[in-house]
Amino acid sequence: MIAVKQLGYLVFEVSDLAAWEDFGTKILGLQLVDQRGDTGFSLRMDGYHQRFFIERGPADDLSHRVPQTKRHGGTSRLSSV
Repeated sequence: MIAVKQLGYLVFEVSDLAAWEDFGTKILGLQLVDQRGDTGFSLRMDGYHQRFFIERGPADDLSHRVPQTKRHGGTSRLSSV
């Protein structure tokens, strides 16, 4: 049996990377990590290296959510939903 333990990460597809960088860092107080030029960047909010992936695209919406799960024996892993 697999149970959701906590948020793994979220992937957002956005048309305005600069606006999302300002929102994430200045409004939400997240740390900018792994800037990937004009294709996107990642944001950090806790002890994990990154929780939010921001990618250039037309959707302007959440494109993926990935919870961290716990299996029978107590091991954790990331699993896409």
